Amino acid sequence: MGKIRRLAAREAEKWETLWENEPNPELEASWKDELEKGRRLVYVYEEAGQVLGEGALVLEDNPNGQAPDRAYVSHMIVQKEYRSRGIGGALLDVMFREAESLGLKTLTVAVEAENEEAVRLYIRKGFDRQVTTYQDSSGRSYVRLAASLEEESEQEPGQGYFTCYFMSRMMLIAAGVFLLGAMALGPMRYTELSVAFGGASAVLSLCGMGLGFASWNEEE
Repeated sequence: MGKIRRLAAREAEKWETLWENEPNPELEASWKDELEKGRRLVYVYEEAGQVLGEGALVLEDNPNGQAPDRAYVSHMIVQKEYRSRGIGGALLDVMFREAESLGLKTLTVAVEAENEEAVRLYIRKGFDRQVTTYQDSSGRSYVRLAASLEEESEQEPGQGYFTCYFMSRMMLIAAGVFLLGAMALGPMRYTELSVAFGGASAVLSLCGMGLGFASWNEEE
């Protein structure tokens, strides 16, 4: 069973071993500088003393000169042979808790658009808003996602989907009840009441279908 902990600045060499890109001394120096100044908070997943995964929160400067209220997720990586074990998700859970404890309001992350598995993971963990798409200098396409940490926006991942789903089903059931009522009242010559029930059934059906489509979009 592994554990996740925050990496100290003096341990930078532990996370350098996970990098799969070509060496970039300038970028590496910038990351180390952020780590030493406390702007880059690096978390590692370890098993038996070996680092298997890493992710970082990078605090963004607040233009108002106040404490940072935004951060972006940087350099999420898990060793290839240890992927699909939930390590990336566990790292994100820890970073979300740390962001909340720091009073941050928003987290963002940029992920390759073609990496559908990673995109699904981020959305499932709470990055449910697309900010923009762009291409880097090599032509790779990225999508930038955002997650809100403010109290009024907090909800469990997938909560919006289930809320829409159940409301949709309840409205469709109610529509069916009203429709049966309209059909029963018609032969009894309660014409106006029958029409009213039929109208209510139609409105509930439309609302139910609308929420059904909303839940479909949330699930995707």
